[in-house]
Amino acid sequence: MTIEVNERNSCRYTGQLKDQTGTALPLAALTTVTLTLYDVATGSIIGGLDHASILNAGRGTVSAGGLLTIDFEPADNQLVGTPAAGLSERHIAEIEWTWNSGAGRGSKDVLIVVKQLAKTS
Repeated sequence: MTIEVNERNSCRYTGQLKDQTGTALPLAALTTVTLTLYDVATGSIIGGLDHASILNAGRGTVSAGGLLTIDFEPADNQLVGTPAAGLSERHIAEIEWTWNSGAGRGSKDVLIVVKQLAKTS
């Protein structure tokens, strides 16, 4: 999945957390949900989000049925490098989750394309 967002803007990701068979995981089955956000070109961690817990904490909300919603804040969509005006930078939101007391593990990468604006205030 790819999300496009202007720099310093909020955005939202929504996706279903599933087990290895593709079955949706209910909230009660989850042990952990973490988020790592980094810049593809430099590998730099963005916003201190390095395996940050988001299981109904911080930026993350998981419904009873296992639907994950992550609200990225404007500071999460800051440019790390210096692309030319109007160009973009690629960030990865790496989402990891465990269930069954850690016996099962899943992960997903979401590409966030952050577009530099010609002028920002």
